[in-house]
Amino acid sequence: MTAAELYRGGRTDLPPLQTISGVYADLPCDESPYIRAVAARVPFPSNVFCPLSEPLTAGLSEEHWQVDAPFGDIQRGTFTRCAAILSGFGARSLLTGYGGDELVHEAFYLWDLAQRKRFFLLLRDSWIGSKSSHNSFWWLFSDALRRAAPSVVRRTYRRIRKAKPWQPPDWANPDFVDYFRQCPNGGGPPLLGFRSVTQEKAFHYLNDAGMSWALQLPECKGSYYGYEVRHPFLDRPLVEFVLAIPFEHRITNGQWKYLLRGSLASVLPGEILNRPMK
Repeated sequence: MTAAELYRGGRTDLPPLQTISGVYADLPCDESPYIRAVAARVPFPSNVFCPLSEPLTAGLSEEHWQVDAPFGDIQRGTFTRCAAILSGFGARSLLTGYGGDELVHEAFYLWDLAQRKRFFLLLRDSWIGSKSSHNSFWWLFSDALRRAAPSVVRRTYRRIRKAKPWQPPDWANPDFVDYFRQCPNGGGPPLLGFRSVTQEKAFHYLNDAGMSWALQLPECKGSYYGYEVRHPFLDRPLVEFVLAIPFEHRITNGQWKYLLRGSLASVLPGEILNRPMK
């Protein structure tokens, strides 16, 4: 939507954008209504395809060679078809939404309320949040309380509960399981002095090795198709700005993606701005 405004105002001389979206007709995960709402408000061609029509294993050996490592990617069909469309109209860059959840989804906001002993807000926002979450009110509320409890209380709870240690699945290679068990436990990332769990966790997720790997996959594969992958949510000034926002300005009233909805309220279609799920 922001790009559309730039083009309409003549503030860029870049070639017009095109949107590419995967659709899943008749499935609960289908986002066609939201895709159509955006397409109706931007002057760009809209390309849609069904990833389910793509074969799951075709070209798998080639992709392993491209990234030089084994990988598990449940979105292979999405990537393969998207790459074919990009090649069809000669695009050289692909903008993604990578980093959006990690940066602006208030996944740990309820933990902060519990740590600050703001129990009325915790009760209220757990209840409101449960209406647009896969988790129940009780799960959200009790999880926040448990995470905010002193470490001695958490240790006592684990001893009383007598939780069973994690066991690998039966299909796992025994040699890999033995190797995994011998790997040293890093003990978690160091605390960096952020004033809220929301900030701390966002920083750690953005710097997590898994996140780096998730970015490398499309970038390696994209290079073989002749285009560059870019991630607007990971723009460094944007990340620094969001991480610097004080917690008092992150109080969401139980609404997920609170910052994102507020900052884009003037440009997003109502269908997207008011959708209950993230």
